[in-house]
Amino acid sequence: MGVTVTYGNTTVGSLTQLGQKMRIPSTTLTQNGTAYYLDDIKIECNPTSGNQVRCSYWDPYQSDYTDIFATEDAVTQVLDVADQLAFGPIMITYEEVPETTFTIDGTTYDVDADTAYWYDWVNSSYAQSGSSLEMDPNSSTYFVHLGGSASNYGIFYNGSLQAPGDEIVVGRAYTTGAAYEQHDLTGTTWYFNSSLDYPFTSDNYSLNFTSNGVSYTNLQLDDYDMYYSNPNITTTAYGPQSGPPDWTNQNYRTISITGGTDATNAALYAFISSNATQTGGAIISFSITGVTYCADSGMTWTQWCSSTYNSGGYSVASASAKIPSRITKGSYEPNAGVGVNNNTLVSPTDTIIGNTAYVIATYSAGVVII
Repeated sequence: MGVTVTYGNTTVGSLTQLGQKMRIPSTTLTQNGTAYYLDDIKIECNPTSGNQVRCSYWDPYQSDYTDIFATEDAVTQVLDVADQLAFGPIMITYEEVPETTFTIDGTTYDVDADTAYWYDWVNSSYAQSGSSLEMDPNSSTYFVHLGGSASNYGIFYNGSLQAPGDEIVVGRAYTTGAAYEQHDLTGTTWYFNSSLDYPFTSDNYSLNFTSNGVSYTNLQLDDYDMYYSNPNITTTAYGPQSGPPDWTNQNYRTISITGGTDATNAALYAFISSNATQTGGAIISFSITGVTYCADSGMTWTQWCSSTYNSGGYSVASASAKIPSRITKGSYEPNAGVGVNNNTLVSPTDTIIGNTAYVIATYSAGVVII
């Protein structure tokens, strides 16, 4: 085992121990001007257990020494140095193959000088298929994603999330974990604000949800418009209505999500969570003087007045000596309040009844005048 070095038909020497070096003076080489051809140098590696030979020569074009390697394996091989020029003596070293692997979650991966940084490695043949550089939607910073792991997973070392420009350190044991919190909208119900943050970032999300009694499969944002659609219908839920964008129907403000490919999409979650309030259960609708509003099932008038459902400016008015506590609106008379059709003012502690047409009633001498 070891290395045999010949020049032409002459054996220059042998290297049998790791760490041994051999210097071939330039005076012994065929000269070509000021450089020397390496064509006649043969470095044969006899079979052994993966050690290597390093042949170093000065390369003026790189202003540094250039290394050519031959690795010992199951067959004898000759180091290919044909057509190389040397500008000085050649140094040959018999050495151990440097470590070129690392692990991620216990799986071994290769790395070399050309893939020493993550941004090169993810696009190389060494990487797990599907590896990529991904962006954290919450901070707009990029991280390294290992193919086959969850979409929000990145590569970590000692709790530090790896960035594209970080250098891969051979021998390290890396792990994967959540790079950012991922939310699943499946099974949630949301009530959109009366006014949304527009213009929107245009996108089309695959989302299964119901709104106003209709099932949809897509939610699309386009500048100032928001559309709900399925294969048979496209509904403009929000958009310009001969003026600033507004809801085409107040019932479209409620969506109940059942799934879809983009139910875990971070950008969609960010849009919905910043423009809507998640509700705890079923949502009911009702009207006051013909204007439709929504509420959580079981919600009292007091709770409704302090919620985002109350887009009409209603509030709880305290009782006086002659008028009981009631639900009022600033533009109405001081003794007016929300009432039902049976000549009774609603109490702030009453539960709102769905599909009910409430009115504004005036309380006078203990009698509600509708």
